[in-house]
This record gives sequence, structure tokens and C-alpha cells, in this order.
Amino acid sequence: MKTKLHLIILCLLLFLAGGGSVIHAADSWSYPTSKPDGKFGGGSGSYYDPYLINNAQQLADLAYMVNHGEYFKGKYFKLTTDITLNENVLKEDGTPNMSGTFKNWTPIGEHGIISDDDFMGRFDGCGHTIRGLYMREVERAYQGLFGSIKSAEIKNLNFEDCLLQADYNCWGDTNIGIVIGTSYESTCMNIHVSKAWVEKITWQRW
Repeated sequence: MKTKLHLIILCLLLFLAGGGSVIHAADSWSYPTSKPDGKFGGGSGSYYDPYLINNAQQLADLAYMVNHGEYFKGKYFKLTTDITLNENVLKEDGTPNMSGTFKNWTPIGEHGIISDDDFMGRFDGCGHTIRGLYMREVERAYQGLFGSIKSAEIKNLNFEDCLLQADYNCWGDTNIGIVIGTSYESTCMNIHVSKAWVEKITWQRW
């Protein structure tokens, strides 16, 4: 009994020493260079058997497939866990962390000049959190976790520790948002964002 009590006290002291914060290590992922198999974590994409997104890599796979013409129109997705794309992209005071090395996120869906690659499915975050969404000097007109959606639904999703800095010079009137860059005839519900930094800036190019 005494040993268990000592262990509880030790854990409490470690928690307080860390300022009461929990460190979420970044997941392993990269934006694909070729078409993924499209199997995700399971499921068939139906209402009763949605595609399962179990990790950051499967989320990046979804981005690649949508951006290359697979719109998943009417298909259902379910996020099964929290995902950490990067860690500590913002400092404790909420300002950008310029000393770290972070992976740029490529948005799911792209609104193009000639044709659009919109996400057209139903994405249920099931109350999970996406952390460390980072986009800086990304040459996309519409930026966010989802770049462009149409006749879609995004719901039950949380975001924290996110940084988006869009470039005026690249695309001019860039549309940015933590969740979505631009949407058409779509629905978003029960979305929560905390500790995020979003801004448009002009990069100096030489």
C-alpha cells in the first residue's frame, strides 16, 4: 500500500514539475510520393463500415489520394485516435516556435485553376484531436487540414498546437483556416480549435 502511495505521489510531482502539460510525441508520417493502396486502417467507406484512419500516415495517404483525383464522394471516414503531426509548433505563450524543424502538411483537397480535387466525403473525428498541424511557405491557394471540400461533412474534431502562415506573394488572395481553406455546399459541426496561430505574411524572396 505504501509503495503504491509513493508511486502516485511521484507521478504527481513529475506532472507538476512539467507545468501540468502532457507531451505528445510526433507520429511518424510523410506525404506519399506514389499512390497508396487506399485500404487505410480498414473499412469499405460505407455508412456502417467507414474507412478507418488509425494514424498520421493514413491521414497523409488520404490527402495524396484526394489531391490526385480520388474524391471519395459520399464515402465515410472515422478517425480512431488522436494524431500528432508535429510537436510544439507553438511556444508556451502561443507564439510560433521558430527554432524547431517541422513537417509541412499538404491539405486534403485542392482548388485548382483548370480542375478541382475536392474532398467530397464524410469525415467523423469522433472527438479526437489533431495536434501540430503546420503549414509555412506552402504554395497552395487554400490551406488547412482540408484545402478544398465540396458536398462534404466534417464533424467531431479538435485541433491544438497549430501554425499556419500563408504567403501573399505566391497565390495572392490565399484562403487559410485550421480546418478548411474553402468549402462548397458542405457542413462542419462540433469543431474545436485551441492554441493556434494563423496569419498571412509576405515572404522576402531573393
